[in-house]
Amino acid sequence: MAEAIAICKAEGVLSERTADLCSVVRSYRNLIHPGRMTRLKEEPPNRTTCDIATALIELIVADIAKTRRATVGLTAEQILSKLLRDSSSLTILSHLMAEVNDQQRRRLLEDLIPKTYFGYAPEDDAFDDTLERLATAHRMIFDLSSDSIKQITAERFVHILKEDDGDTISRYRAAFFRAPDLAVVPAANMAMVKEHLLGSAPSIHTTVSLKTIEGIGPFLEVSDCMKWFDPFMRTLVSTNTRDHIKNKAKEVLSETTWVTSKDFDRQLAKRLNDWLKHYENLNSEVNVRVVKELQDEILALTSP
Repeated sequence: MAEAIAICKAEGVLSERTADLCSVVRSYRNLIHPGRMTRLKEEPPNRTTCDIATALIELIVADIAKTRRATVGLTAEQILSKLLRDSSSLTILSHLMAEVNDQQRRRLLEDLIPKTYFGYAPEDDAFDDTLERLATAHRMIFDLSSDSIKQITAERFVHILKEDDGDTISRYRAAFFRAPDLAVVPAANMAMVKEHLLGSAPSIHTTVSLKTIEGIGPFLEVSDCMKWFDPFMRTLVSTNTRDHIKNKAKEVLSETTWVTSKDFDRQLAKRLNDWLKHYENLNSEVNVRVVKELQDEILALTSP
């Protein structure tokens, strides 16, 4: 412990005052060793010596916290506490993160926010948006972080995908992973993660699934066309899907086809024709009209 105190003092982690206090506590620490107490015939610990040791530790912790704030900035625990206590914290999060170093950002993304998210039990309160706030904060911090931290965070999802149960994977994906994150997934695992994203989409899209799949365009290959497109088609012809979801589906569809390859676009045109023939055989005039309108929109987007 003496060596540790000296190193911390030399590195500026401990002030001279705190280092002196640590040395005092070091001697009090010896009171818990009965062999030393017997050998040196020292008095056994009592309430007074315990109170002194505790008070010294509190002084040391306060002094180290002050030094840490000055040299390290805000800690991951401080950011998490702010998110949990302040419902408006997202409005200033980007400013707070300017005071957070890479190590603390990594702890927030990889450990603290996900762990808190999965362990949080919402009260029976319609206004409790804590889980949504944590998920949004995770995304904001991810976007503000370096590529190396993004890669580590993506590797965390790969680990969960390989080893955890289906419910955990679904909850983690919905809260903390988006299709554009494929760019920082290790190359050896990217195909697997993309296949998971496409395969996890429901037959008819929801708000959550659209948010997850949005931005996958640059990673789509010709072989992905049917798996990617069919849920969009079912969503747009569904009579039970609300208009705001259909509108979002059209938006995501348009944004995706804007960046897909020409080979993919040709495959998409073939798939649209398959759907058109399907609804023509069913004499479903409404759905035929939906497909034809979609064909016109996509043709306008993909034509040179």
